[in-house]
Amino acid sequence: MFPKSNDAFEKDAIDLLIVAGRGDPFAVHALACASIQIAQYQFLHENPVLRSLAEGEQRRRLTRKEVEAVVAEKDGVVQAIIEQYAQREGSLWKTMIERY
Repeated sequence: MFPKSNDAFEKDAIDLLIVAGRGDPFAVHALACASIQIAQYQFLHENPVLRSLAEGEQRRRLTRKEVEAVVAEKDGVVQAIIEQYAQREGSLWKTMIERY
């Protein structure tokens, strides 16, 4: 399905994430997370049966086109990821992110 390493995105998609994040590592991270979440959701709805990769088969990478839709909603996406983390991580995270 999707790789868990740094090759989850095609090169031009990575470049787009970096430009959209405007030098803010958290914004880049949030956009990448949201892109992966959306792609996984779509993949699971299109392919109800998961299978292992065949020998020699490459893992799927997210494309620039898939990332563009997330980048178009950048502010909302970053805020949604902040809220996800705050719910999961609790009060320490909320204190840290208030400084963001």
